[in-house]
Amino acid sequence: MDCVEFDKKIDSFLHDELNDEELNAFLLHLNSCSNCREELEINYIVKEGVLRLDHDRMDYNLSAAYSGTIDENRRSLRERKIMIRLSYIIGTFAFWAVLMVIFVFFRILIMGS
Repeated sequence: MDCVEFDKKIDSFLHDELNDEELNAFLLHLNSCSNCREELEINYIVKEGVLRLDHDRMDYNLSAAYSGTIDENRRSLRERKIMIRLSYIIGTFAFWAVLMVIFVFFRILIMGS
């Protein structure tokens, strides 16, 4: 992802609308580009600051909230990747278990005849 594409995705990121692939590319670029990090933080602070003013929330530590949001997105993406891998493992195990049951069934059927 380049800076232009990153900039186009900021709003989608702030509204939690990126799919896993887009979020991964977004976060990777965020790690490597200080200009985009700064741009995202500014956008986040403006959006979140306005929301907090509208809702009369007293916590205005927006830098900490920004860091927490980035960390939460990284953690969430990592957890989803683990769940996908786990589902593949379970699916593979289930496939082989069913295959073994079928094999044993036919083996018993042939031996019993």
